[in-house]
Amino acid sequence: MKARQSKGASQVHTGQMFFDESMNDAVYAGGAYARAGRRTMNAQDGIYRDGGAQSMVVVTKNGDGYVGTMVIGIRDTV
Repeated sequence: MKARQSKGASQVHTGQMFFDESMNDAVYAGGAYARAGRRTMNAQDGIYRDGGAQSMVVVTKNGDGYVGTMVIGIRDTV
């Protein structure tokens, strides 16, 4: 059964982004995340296993930091 919305109504969608494990390794190696404790690897994440690889953020070095790009598509089914 499809949910119907009235004109002007809004919906909230929650998503999850994933990073290559080499980027995750670098983040967890220092700073606050190093003290965070338990870490979930992509392969252990149920959302990742269920298509999360399509939500990978492409990251490139930019000066002292990184820039990430992710394309998100939205399909209107109403």
